[in-house]
Amino acid sequence: MLRQRIAFDLDETLGVPLIDGATMIGWQVRPGCVELLTGLQQAGFELCLWSVSSRRYVDKVLSFALGRWFAETYSWDEVPLRWKDVRHLVVNYLVDDSAFHLEEARKHGLESAYILVPGYGDPQDVADPWRWVRLVETTVGWFLSLLRDSLPLDLRVLCQGVGGGEAGSPNAQCLDVKIDFAVR
Repeated sequence: MLRQRIAFDLDETLGVPLIDGATMIGWQVRPGCVELLTGLQQAGFELCLWSVSSRRYVDKVLSFALGRWFAETYSWDEVPLRWKDVRHLVVNYLVDDSAFHLEEARKHGLESAYILVPGYGDPQDVADPWRWVRLVETTVGWFLSLLRDSLPLDLRVLCQGVGGGEAGSPNAQCLDVKIDFAVR
């Protein structure tokens, strides 16, 4: 089975630059980012970064915070497309805060590959900073792949069913995920 590939947008999706005057001095990673990227990577997903920013900017951000998670990185310099078409990078999903890419994907019947998340600091994000993580987890089902692969850990996933079925059923929508690890 081929590894599933997930592309992530950079600005407002994974965090924001820290600026002092006209100089970027760091990167503010949004809540849940480290946990999500680590979990997806450990579950066997191949992670890519896809930004419409310049290569110079992307490389600077990667040097601050995010470089270790991404097998491949793409900037506007390498991929100057009008919209982020997942077919171009051959990825299964794109996680992005821009509705523009999702709307373009709909025109081509590709909307199921796009995970639209609230931008970091948007009102939805402020109200529920971990919502974006749950959207990604639910869509790609990474925690289910952990169960299937029978890791040498006790793994319990507790889901609260909402409108889609009983808690724990395949039709339940997971709002809260609790994972307890016990190393033997």
